[in-house]
Amino acid sequence: MRRILSHIGLLLAAAMVAGFFASAANAKEPVKITFMMDWVIGGKHAMFYPALVKGYYKEEGLDVMLVRGHGSSGTVQAIDQGHAQFGFADAGVLTLKDAQGAHVKYLGAIFDNQPLQFLALEKSGIKTPKDFIGKKYGTPLQSMSGALFPGFMRLNGLDPKKVDMINVEIASTIPALFSGQIDLASGYSNSGTVIAWATAAKENRPVVTIPAGKYGLDIYSNGIIASDATVKNNPELVKKFMRATYRGLKYGVEHPQEALDMLYAAHPEIRSKPIASAQYREALKDFLTPAGLKHGLGWMDPGKWKRTRDIIFEAYKIKSDLKAEDIYTPAFLPVVKVDNVPKKFLETKVFGRY
Repeated sequence: MRRILSHIGLLLAAAMVAGFFASAANAKEPVKITFMMDWVIGGKHAMFYPALVKGYYKEEGLDVMLVRGHGSSGTVQAIDQGHAQFGFADAGVLTLKDAQGAHVKYLGAIFDNQPLQFLALEKSGIKTPKDFIGKKYGTPLQSMSGALFPGFMRLNGLDPKKVDMINVEIASTIPALFSGQIDLASGYSNSGTVIAWATAAKENRPVVTIPAGKYGLDIYSNGIIASDATVKNNPELVKKFMRATYRGLKYGVEHPQEALDMLYAAHPEIRSKPIASAQYREALKDFLTPAGLKHGLGWMDPGKWKRTRDIIFEAYKIKSDLKAEDIYTPAFLPVVKVDNVPKKFLETKVFGRY
């Protein structure tokens, strides 16, 4: 009897082992995804780390690698050419690239609020666009901030030719402003503007910010993108990625310091936590707009998309029959609403007054 039981036990054990290996063989390997950012990873990107660290991508069967970009133009190109599956890039750049022949879709807004700002030293007296007249504006002329400027001035009933536009490399604009080489610079609220604030505090020379969106340039900025081919041929993958991403974004919104800690752990090379924290604070302000809070994170307004398309076409003198609905799709955007807006974090002042 013992021999029979022992034999049965061995058979059961063998069956269990065989079942384990059969199950492992049949288990699907996670799909490897490259998610490319728009630039060097910094404070504004903290919102993307909860989906990685909390395992939301893993739960969807995705193995996501988040990598830096080299400008939105490069990110759009990488997506278009299949070097990355998903990206984080500017809507204006995407619109321009699609008009030039790229095939990339904008899937959901992140920076619903336009983060482009104009910067001036407080002592200059520059407070509104009409004060730009007769001043020197330093910016990379081929960049979005350069190309949009003439249209921005015309939106405000002003002659752009009455501003002296000077070609200045992006890394040199803030130093040029503080050295007096230019009167006006541009920065994005969630990146360069914060660096200007830090410089202002260090040198005790306050700066003022003039938001482009407040003065007519109310167009979409950064959001999630993917190639038309991925959207068409692998819609289930897109759904999974968007579901996990926006689930993580919600967590990052509601737990801002935790999201920042995840960012710091992944990128110990980030030298200034005060700057990164302020950049994330401003990024959340650009994300948590009334539209996003009402309809859900990433919600997109067709009227605003038409305006985005029209302003970019005017700025770059584009003649194309490309329509706004050819550039974006809301089909994969999950309805995700914020339960707890982090008011204390959003109201925290940095560098004394900003």
